[in-house]
Amino acid sequence: MVYNVMADHNNKGLSKGIGGEFLDNSIIWGEGASTGTAQTALTAQKSLLDAVTNQTNIQMVLNNFIGLLGSSSTSLIATDKMGELVISIFWSSPYECLGGTASSTTVAYTDNSYSIDDIYMTIEALSFSDDSYYNSINSKDLMYKFDDYTVVKFAETTKASGINVTTYLNANSIDFIFASAIRAQTQPKPMVAYGSLGGGDGTTDKVVSTYEYLSDPVAYVNNKDVTTHGDGFFNTEYMVRDLQGIESCQISINNKALNYAPLNKYEIFQNNLCALGYENVDASANGLINTCVSIFHYFKYYGGVFQSLSIIDKDNFYISGLSSAGSSCAVNVNIKFTSNATYPITPVIIAKMSKVLHVKAGRMISVE
Repeated sequence: MVYNVMADHNNKGLSKGIGGEFLDNSIIWGEGASTGTAQTALTAQKSLLDAVTNQTNIQMVLNNFIGLLGSSSTSLIATDKMGELVISIFWSSPYECLGGTASSTTVAYTDNSYSIDDIYMTIEALSFSDDSYYNSINSKDLMYKFDDYTVVKFAETTKASGINVTTYLNANSIDFIFASAIRAQTQPKPMVAYGSLGGGDGTTDKVVSTYEYLSDPVAYVNNKDVTTHGDGFFNTEYMVRDLQGIESCQISINNKALNYAPLNKYEIFQNNLCALGYENVDASANGLINTCVSIFHYFKYYGGVFQSLSIIDKDNFYISGLSSAGSSCAVNVNIKFTSNATYPITPVIIAKMSKVLHVKAGRMISVE
């Protein structure tokens, strides 16, 4: 969930995922065996076609670690000062990461499991032949700043009732709050993308790739059948951040509202840009994921309310988040909808915090 939120709001280029990260999962590419005196032809198949079967022997890669491994203030970590390091990886539930194709028959996802084997990790290790570096840090308090995230899910509610939830945070630096809602699942469902709910034969019941969708999002709005969700989301239903029909949102900390009044959806979006560091005048190629083609698509599939809590001290040249060390702060999110929809949604609050890992002599390790 956290990775998808951050990736969708920072638009990592699709070409950076061709080595096993599957940023574009709408096409299955391949090639035949190389024989003869010429190159072999490439193969391509739209992933949502009914003819697609369960994929096997896929080599995947995880190259974005949004916690300590990916956000440490220095990429050089003196592991000899820490003792044995244990890295634990927890795999997501099948309904979070598995999605079905279009099908001409009714599908019951009874075999909704997946298996992963031959897991290994590569890491760059450095050593110095001169002991000067090691001697210089022996008695130091080595400090590594890193990002940490908490994810809190609340009891189900409906848009007709609205969202009014409170979580409690205790940290030296709370950088931002992200609030949204998901549609809780218990088993895999068809992928959320145009054509996923049709027959999937590719002609009468067409399915599309990301590139076809971007070529004409008007032609591929909603989905093939009467279902209204699909478009160019190309992700599982669990990952839909559903704030469609949002009217306003107000975030409060310890009963103190952070904005002059509840923000409407356009104000929310502009506030999100500021919280993400775009400041509304960002001239780089960075931005939201390219399949988010309107503000209506944003709140229907990728919706979230960011609230930055960072404080910029221009005199001392540092940025810090809100400190609640010593006593928890109560973060309340109040979202109202124009919709009277009664289907269940699950409110979610994600908090990003900056923490410091201390490594002292004698392998004394602490986090603040």
